[in-house]
Amino acid sequence: MVAGLRMPSISFVVARSEPGHVIGCDNKLPWHLKTDLKHFKAVTSKHVVIMGRKTFESIGKPLPNRINIVMSGKAQNPSPNLYFVDSKNSALYFADLLSVMYSSQDVFVIGGGAVYEEFKQIFNKVYLTEVYADVKGDAFFDTILVLKAGN
Repeated sequence: MVAGLRMPSISFVVARSEPGHVIGCDNKLPWHLKTDLKHFKAVTSKHVVIMGRKTFESIGKPLPNRINIVMSGKAQNPSPNLYFVDSKNSALYFADLLSVMYSSQDVFVIGGGAVYEEFKQIFNKVYLTEVYADVKGDAFFDTILVLKAGN
């Protein structure tokens, strides 16, 4: 390890319903919470975000002030602050490299359900919003969260 160099940590940013742990329905958020969107922007700005293709398509464009990495089986052309990769390992490689290049301390996984599942063994932190609403959905965040001593 290079002196003074800190590798970025992997954090989840997720809003899910309680009960049900729904995070999406028909490739959209089942709610629109202005305060949660503001919080999401504040937490992820100036960092690397990793998302799945469906999440990227639902957003419709790269998130501004962030380096966007999209996990997709479809090869697509990158553009400024937008990279497409075909695997978790490629996403981690690019996220580490870009985070170090841009002095970013965190990498944020922002969805969808399959992407959270792929990263669930290696995440360090969760920024969780629980929405107390009984909603229908087709994407879920069922990861069991356990508080560690001292948190």
